Amino acid sequence: MKTSSFKKLSFLIILFLILTSISFKVYKFKLNYSEVIKQADIRYTWKDSVSLAEGEKIYQRILKGDLVNNQKYPLYWPFIYQLTALFYRLGGSLFTYSLLTLIVSLLLESLASLAIFKFFANQKKEFAGLFFSFFWLFNNYNFFVSGTLQLDIVIASLLIICLLVLEKNTFFSAFAYGLSLSIKQFGVLVFPVYLFLKKQGLRKKKYLKTLGLIFLLPLLSALPIVIGQPKGFLISMIFSLVRRADRPGGYALGFFGEYGLFSRLPFLIAYFWLVLLLKQEKFNRFSFVFLIYLMIIFFNPVLFPQYFVYLVPFSGCQLFLKKDKR
Repeated sequence: MKTSSFKKLSFLIILFLILTSISFKVYKFKLNYSEVIKQADIRYTWKDSVSLAEGEKIYQRILKGDLVNNQKYPLYWPFIYQLTALFYRLGGSLFTYSLLTLIVSLLLESLASLAIFKFFANQKKEFAGLFFSFFWLFNNYNFFVSGTLQLDIVIASLLIICLLVLEKNTFFSAFAYGLSLSIKQFGVLVFPVYLFLKKQGLRKKKYLKTLGLIFLLPLLSALPIVIGQPKGFLISMIFSLVRRADRPGGYALGFFGEYGLFSRLPFLIAYFWLVLLLKQEKFNRFSFVFLIYLMIIFFNPVLFPQYFVYLVPFSGCQLFLKKDKR
Protein backbone atom coordinates (compact mmCIF):
# COMPACT_ATOMS: atom_id res chain seq x y z
CA MET A 1 0.00 0.00 0.00
CA LYS A 2 2.81 2.36 0.93
CA THR A 3 4.67 1.51 -2.29
CA SER A 4 1.56 2.16 -4.39
CA SER A 5 0.95 5.49 -2.66
CA PHE A 6 4.56 6.56 -3.17
CA LYS A 7 4.36 5.72 -6.88
CA LYS A 8 1.27 7.90 -7.25
CA LEU A 9 2.91 10.71 -5.30
CA SER A 10 6.08 10.40 -7.42
CA PHE A 11 4.04 10.68 -10.61
CA LEU A 12 2.32 13.82 -9.32
CA ILE A 13 5.69 15.30 -8.38
CA ILE A 14 7.16 14.64 -11.81
CA LEU A 15 4.16 16.30 -13.44
CA PHE A 16 4.60 19.27 -11.12
CA LEU A 17 8.30 19.52 -12.05
CA ILE A 18 7.49 19.41 -15.76
CA LEU A 19 4.75 22.04 -15.52
CA THR A 20 6.95 24.30 -13.38
CA SER A 21 9.82 23.99 -15.85
CA ILE A 22 7.53 24.78 -18.77
CA SER A 23 6.08 27.80 -16.96
CA PHE A 24 9.51 29.27 -16.24
CA LYS A 25 10.72 28.76 -19.80
CA VAL A 26 7.59 30.19 -21.41
CA TYR A 27 7.86 33.23 -19.13
CA LYS A 28 11.52 33.63 -20.07
CA PHE A 29 10.65 33.36 -23.77
CA LYS A 30 8.04 36.09 -23.43
CA LEU A 31 10.36 38.30 -21.40
CA ASN A 32 13.56 37.98 -23.45
CA TYR A 33 12.45 37.14 -26.99
CA SER A 34 13.21 40.52 -28.57
CA GLU A 35 16.79 40.45 -27.24
CA VAL A 36 17.47 36.74 -27.80
CA ILE A 37 16.32 36.70 -31.41
CA LYS A 38 18.89 39.34 -32.40
CA GLN A 39 21.77 36.88 -32.00
CA ALA A 40 20.18 33.44 -31.65
CA ASP A 41 21.18 30.74 -34.15
CA ILE A 42 17.51 30.17 -34.92
CA ARG A 43 17.50 33.50 -36.76
CA TYR A 44 20.11 32.16 -39.21
CA THR A 45 18.35 28.80 -39.50
CA TRP A 46 15.20 30.69 -40.49
CA LYS A 47 17.10 32.88 -42.96
CA ASP A 48 18.74 29.89 -44.64
CA SER A 49 15.43 28.03 -44.78
CA VAL A 50 13.75 30.98 -46.48
CA SER A 51 16.62 31.08 -48.98
CA LEU A 52 16.18 27.35 -49.62
CA ALA A 53 12.45 27.86 -50.17
CA GLU A 54 13.29 30.50 -52.77
CA GLY A 55 15.59 28.16 -54.66
CA GLU A 56 19.02 29.16 -53.34
CA LYS A 57 21.74 26.54 -52.91
CA ILE A 58 22.42 27.37 -49.27
CA TYR A 59 25.22 24.84 -48.69
CA GLN A 60 27.34 26.39 -51.45
CA ARG A 61 27.97 29.48 -49.31
CA ILE A 62 30.62 27.73 -47.24
CA LEU A 63 32.81 27.33 -50.34
CA LYS A 64 33.50 31.07 -50.21
CA GLY A 65 34.89 30.86 -46.66
CA ASP A 66 38.26 29.88 -45.21
CA LEU A 67 37.04 26.62 -43.57
CA VAL A 68 38.22 27.95 -40.19
CA ASN A 69 35.96 30.78 -39.09
CA ASN A 70 32.21 30.27 -38.89
CA GLN A 71 30.29 32.85 -40.91
CA LYS A 72 26.95 31.41 -39.79
CA TYR A 73 26.96 28.72 -42.46
CA PRO A 74 24.08 26.20 -42.62
CA LEU A 75 25.54 23.36 -40.54
CA TYR A 76 22.38 21.41 -39.73
CA TRP A 77 21.25 18.39 -41.70
CA PRO A 78 18.98 19.33 -44.69
CA PHE A 79 15.80 17.99 -43.04
CA ILE A 80 15.49 20.90 -40.61
CA TYR A 81 15.90 23.48 -43.40
CA GLN A 82 13.42 21.65 -45.63
CA LEU A 83 10.87 21.44 -42.83
CA THR A 84 11.32 25.11 -41.97
CA ALA A 85 11.12 26.08 -45.64
CA LEU A 86 7.76 24.29 -45.84
CA PHE A 87 6.61 26.17 -42.73
CA TYR A 88 7.64 29.45 -44.42
CA ARG A 89 5.72 28.58 -47.58
CA LEU A 90 2.65 27.89 -45.47
CA GLY A 91 2.78 31.46 -44.17
CA GLY A 92 4.99 31.13 -41.11
CA SER A 93 7.10 33.98 -39.74
CA LEU A 94 10.26 34.12 -37.65
CA PHE A 95 8.21 34.70 -34.50
CA THR A 96 5.78 31.82 -35.10
CA TYR A 97 8.73 29.60 -36.03
CA SER A 98 10.48 30.57 -32.77
CA LEU A 99 7.31 29.83 -30.84
CA LEU A 100 6.90 26.46 -32.58
CA THR A 101 10.54 25.61 -31.81
CA LEU A 102 9.95 26.41 -28.14
CA ILE A 103 6.81 24.26 -28.03
CA VAL A 104 8.55 21.28 -29.67
CA SER A 105 11.56 21.70 -27.37
CA LEU A 106 9.39 21.80 -24.24
CA LEU A 107 7.34 18.82 -25.38
CA LEU A 108 10.37 16.65 -26.12
CA GLU A 109 12.29 17.60 -22.99
CA SER A 110 9.16 16.81 -20.96
CA LEU A 111 8.87 13.41 -22.64
CA ALA A 112 12.57 12.85 -21.96
CA SER A 113 11.99 13.72 -18.31
CA LEU A 114 9.16 11.18 -18.11
CA ALA A 115 11.37 8.58 -19.81
CA ILE A 116 14.13 9.20 -17.25
CA PHE A 117 11.65 8.86 -14.38
CA LYS A 118 10.15 5.67 -15.83
CA PHE A 119 13.62 4.18 -16.31
CA PHE A 120 14.29 4.51 -12.59
CA ALA A 121 10.72 3.66 -11.53
CA ASN A 122 10.99 0.33 -13.37
CA GLN A 123 13.88 -0.45 -11.05
CA LYS A 124 11.83 0.66 -8.03
CA LYS A 125 14.02 3.72 -7.63
CA GLU A 126 11.38 6.42 -7.96
CA PHE A 127 13.22 8.82 -5.66
CA ALA A 128 16.33 8.64 -7.87
CA GLY A 129 14.08 9.12 -10.91
CA LEU A 130 12.65 12.30 -9.43
CA PHE A 131 16.12 13.63 -8.68
CA PHE A 132 17.57 13.01 -12.15
CA SER A 133 14.42 14.32 -13.84
CA PHE A 134 14.79 17.48 -11.77
CA PHE A 135 18.48 17.53 -12.67
CA TRP A 136 17.58 17.36 -16.38
CA LEU A 137 14.81 19.97 -16.32
CA PHE A 138 16.31 22.62 -14.06
CA ASN A 139 20.06 22.70 -14.64
CA ASN A 140 21.53 25.97 -15.91
CA TYR A 141 22.54 24.60 -19.30
CA ASN A 142 19.04 23.35 -20.02
CA PHE A 143 17.64 26.80 -19.25
CA PHE A 144 20.34 28.46 -21.34
CA VAL A 145 19.73 26.29 -24.41
CA SER A 146 15.94 26.57 -24.09
CA GLY A 147 16.17 30.30 -23.50
CA THR A 148 18.28 30.86 -26.61
CA LEU A 149 16.02 28.60 -28.73
CA GLN A 150 18.82 26.24 -29.75
CA LEU A 151 17.90 22.94 -31.33
CA ASP A 152 20.36 21.05 -29.13
CA ILE A 153 17.64 20.53 -26.52
CA VAL A 154 15.54 18.76 -29.17
CA ILE A 155 18.46 16.56 -30.24
CA ALA A 156 19.46 15.74 -26.66
CA SER A 157 15.85 14.87 -25.75
CA LEU A 158 15.58 12.50 -28.72
CA LEU A 159 18.86 10.84 -27.75
CA ILE A 160 17.62 10.35 -24.19
CA ILE A 161 14.35 8.82 -25.38
CA CYS A 162 15.90 6.55 -28.02
CA LEU A 163 18.50 5.12 -25.63
CA LEU A 164 16.06 4.64 -22.76
CA VAL A 165 13.55 2.67 -24.86
CA LEU A 166 16.15 0.72 -26.87
CA GLU A 167 15.60 -2.59 -25.11
CA LYS A 168 11.80 -2.47 -25.06
CA ASN A 169 11.14 -0.97 -28.51
CA THR A 170 14.15 -1.21 -30.80
CA PHE A 171 12.37 0.08 -33.92
CA PHE A 172 10.96 3.18 -32.20
CA SER A 173 14.38 3.79 -30.68
CA ALA A 174 15.97 3.58 -34.14
CA PHE A 175 13.41 5.98 -35.61
CA ALA A 176 13.93 8.51 -32.79
CA TYR A 177 17.69 8.26 -33.25
CA GLY A 178 17.34 8.74 -37.02
CA LEU A 179 15.16 11.80 -36.38
CA SER A 180 17.88 13.30 -34.17
CA LEU A 181 20.44 12.72 -36.95
CA SER A 182 18.09 14.38 -39.43
CA ILE A 183 18.26 17.57 -37.40
CA LYS A 184 21.97 17.63 -36.63
CA GLN A 185 24.67 15.02 -37.16
CA PHE A 186 26.06 15.61 -33.66
CA GLY A 187 24.45 12.37 -32.48
CA VAL A 188 26.38 10.25 -35.01
CA LEU A 189 28.92 9.62 -32.25
CA VAL A 190 26.31 7.43 -30.54
CA PHE A 191 25.96 5.12 -33.57
CA PRO A 192 28.23 2.33 -32.20
CA VAL A 193 25.47 1.59 -29.66
CA TYR A 194 23.29 0.44 -32.57
CA LEU A 195 26.17 -0.96 -34.60
CA PHE A 196 26.96 -3.53 -31.90
CA LEU A 197 23.35 -4.63 -31.33
CA LYS A 198 23.90 -7.76 -33.41
CA LYS A 199 26.80 -8.69 -31.18
CA GLN A 200 24.38 -8.49 -28.23
CA GLY A 201 22.10 -11.08 -29.81
CA LEU A 202 19.72 -9.12 -32.05
CA ARG A 203 18.51 -11.28 -34.95
CA LYS A 204 19.99 -10.38 -38.34
CA LYS A 205 16.66 -9.41 -39.96
CA LYS A 206 15.69 -7.17 -37.06
CA TYR A 207 19.21 -5.77 -36.95
CA LEU A 208 19.10 -4.73 -40.62
CA LYS A 209 15.62 -3.20 -40.20
CA THR A 210 16.91 -1.23 -37.22
CA LEU A 211 19.81 0.19 -39.22
CA GLY A 212 17.44 0.94 -42.10
CA LEU A 213 15.12 2.92 -39.83
CA ILE A 214 18.05 4.95 -38.53
CA PHE A 215 19.23 6.03 -41.97
CA LEU A 216 15.88 6.30 -43.78
CA LEU A 217 15.00 9.92 -42.94
CA PRO A 218 18.57 11.30 -43.01
CA LEU A 219 19.25 9.78 -46.44
CA LEU A 220 15.91 10.78 -47.99
CA SER A 221 16.24 14.38 -46.82
CA ALA A 222 19.88 14.64 -47.91
CA LEU A 223 19.43 13.11 -51.36
CA PRO A 224 18.27 16.24 -53.26
CA ILE A 225 21.00 18.30 -51.59
CA VAL A 226 23.72 15.76 -52.38
CA ILE A 227 22.61 15.77 -56.03
CA GLY A 228 22.35 19.55 -56.32
CA GLN A 229 25.26 20.79 -54.19
CA PRO A 230 27.49 17.84 -53.21
CA LYS A 231 30.73 19.68 -52.42
CA GLY A 232 29.10 22.42 -50.37
CA PHE A 233 27.05 19.88 -48.42
CA LEU A 234 30.03 17.64 -47.65
CA ILE A 235 32.20 20.51 -46.44
CA SER A 236 29.35 21.93 -44.35
CA MET A 237 28.89 18.57 -42.62
CA ILE A 238 32.59 18.19 -41.74
CA PHE A 239 33.14 21.88 -40.90
CA SER A 240 32.62 21.22 -37.17
CA LEU A 241 35.71 18.98 -37.26
CA VAL A 242 38.00 21.79 -38.40
CA ARG A 243 36.43 25.07 -37.28
CA ARG A 244 37.68 27.60 -34.78
CA ALA A 245 35.45 28.66 -31.89
CA ASP A 246 33.35 31.81 -32.39
CA ARG A 247 34.12 32.83 -28.83
CA PRO A 248 36.75 31.80 -26.27
CA GLY A 249 36.52 28.18 -25.24
CA GLY A 250 38.55 25.67 -23.27
CA TYR A 251 41.52 24.52 -25.29
CA ALA A 252 42.47 21.20 -23.74
CA LEU A 253 45.90 20.15 -24.99
CA GLY A 254 46.13 23.47 -26.82
CA PHE A 255 49.46 22.61 -28.43
CA PHE A 256 47.44 20.59 -30.97
CA GLY A 257 46.03 23.88 -32.26
CA GLU A 258 42.74 25.74 -32.13
CA TYR A 259 41.41 24.59 -35.50
CA GLY A 260 41.96 21.98 -38.18
CA LEU A 261 41.55 18.21 -38.03
CA PHE A 262 44.85 17.80 -36.15
CA SER A 263 43.44 19.85 -33.26
CA ARG A 264 40.81 17.08 -32.80
CA LEU A 265 43.40 14.32 -32.57
CA PRO A 266 43.12 13.86 -28.75
CA PHE A 267 39.35 13.57 -28.99
CA LEU A 268 39.48 11.15 -31.93
CA ILE A 269 41.92 8.91 -30.05
CA ALA A 270 39.70 8.99 -26.94
CA TYR A 271 36.56 8.34 -28.99
CA PHE A 272 37.82 5.26 -30.84
CA TRP A 273 39.22 3.96 -27.57
CA LEU A 274 35.74 4.23 -26.07
CA VAL A 275 34.22 2.47 -29.09
CA LEU A 276 36.63 -0.41 -28.61
CA LEU A 277 35.69 -0.64 -24.92
CA LEU A 278 31.98 -0.63 -25.81
CA LYS A 279 32.53 -3.44 -28.31
CA GLN A 280 34.20 -5.43 -25.55
CA GLU A 281 31.15 -4.72 -23.33
CA LYS A 282 33.25 -3.06 -20.65
CA PHE A 283 30.39 -0.68 -19.84
CA ASN A 284 26.77 0.00 -20.80
CA ARG A 285 25.41 2.33 -23.49
CA PHE A 286 24.70 5.18 -21.06
CA SER A 287 28.28 5.16 -19.78
CA PHE A 288 29.46 5.19 -23.40
CA VAL A 289 27.35 8.23 -24.31
CA PHE A 290 28.19 10.00 -21.05
CA LEU A 291 31.92 9.51 -21.67
CA ILE A 292 31.63 10.64 -25.30
CA TYR A 293 30.26 14.03 -24.35
CA LEU A 294 32.64 14.27 -21.41
CA MET A 295 35.49 13.75 -23.89
CA ILE A 296 34.08 16.47 -26.14
CA ILE A 297 34.18 18.90 -23.24
CA PHE A 298 37.71 17.91 -22.19
CA PHE A 299 39.38 17.40 -25.57
CA ASN A 300 37.52 19.40 -28.22
CA PRO A 301 39.14 22.81 -28.91
CA VAL A 302 35.66 24.27 -29.56
CA LEU A 303 33.62 24.40 -26.38
CA PHE A 304 30.06 25.74 -26.20
CA PRO A 305 27.61 25.72 -23.25
CA GLN A 306 25.09 23.55 -25.12
CA TYR A 307 27.52 20.61 -25.01
CA PHE A 308 26.77 20.20 -21.29
CA VAL A 309 23.10 19.53 -22.08
CA TYR A 310 24.09 16.21 -23.66
CA LEU A 311 26.16 15.30 -20.62
CA VAL A 312 23.54 15.93 -17.90
CA PRO A 313 20.87 13.25 -18.51
CA PHE A 314 23.28 10.33 -18.90
CA SER A 315 25.23 11.13 -15.74
CA GLY A 316 22.53 9.41 -13.67
CA CYS A 317 21.39 6.66 -16.04
CA GLN A 318 24.88 5.27 -16.50
CA LEU A 319 25.12 4.60 -12.76
CA PHE A 320 22.01 2.41 -12.64
CA LEU A 321 22.45 0.09 -15.61
CA LYS A 322 25.03 -2.59 -15.01
CA LYS A 323 25.04 -4.07 -18.50
CA ASP A 324 23.07 -3.76 -21.72
CA LYS A 325 20.56 -6.55 -22.28
CA ARG A 326 19.05 -7.76 -25.49
